[in-house]
Amino acid sequence: MNANLGGQTSRDQWEALPTGFTPYQSQMNTPCRAPAPVASSRVYRGHLWAFSFASSTFSTELVTSTERLKGARHGLPSPNQGDSLIDYLEDQMTAAAVEHEAVLNDLLLSFVMPTDSSVTTFLTEHRSIPQILLESVPHLKTCFGSGTVFALRAPIDDSGSRTLYAVVIWPGKVRGAREALEQFDDSWWIAHSRQASGHLTFTYELV
Repeated sequence: MNANLGGQTSRDQWEALPTGFTPYQSQMNTPCRAPAPVASSRVYRGHLWAFSFASSTFSTELVTSTERLKGARHGLPSPNQGDSLIDYLEDQMTAAAVEHEAVLNDLLLSFVMPTDSSVTTFLTEHRSIPQILLESVPHLKTCFGSGTVFALRAPIDDSGSRTLYAVVIWPGKVRGAREALEQFDDSWWIAHSRQASGHLTFTYELV
């Protein structure tokens, strides 16, 4: 009976080990099979690849989460939501068109418009003007009278450009129209005229 004393491996036990393995001593002083260096290297590379893949996956998820938070902060749809960005923009354009149409209908309650499309086209091209006109109505009525008729016209000038005119149809004398227009300018229009960027003029027409 061969005894393995002092932690030494016998010659027979050494030769019985397969090629590619080296003996090392366990706690029980018996020869054990240790994986060859090549196998260990493959395991290391495998763990390194797995770590790299996991890191890249984590980075992608982090970027996606960040973009999702940015979209929520600005009211935009995230890439994973059902509606695409194109659908979102189309919905916004549709909502803006509906709102603009509602404003034009409100203007028809206070201003007379021509039968052609000159004024509506102008108001569509200059989206800030309709709101200014709506805000001007109570001030016009205060200065010119609640029963006065107001009209909108958008003629083409000699240079080929259009300017919108809010015309007060005045049945009285010219002096009364001038005084009322000066009152309107001083009380409201001068303070708000910059909002129109020179595209709107208030005037009167004697009838």
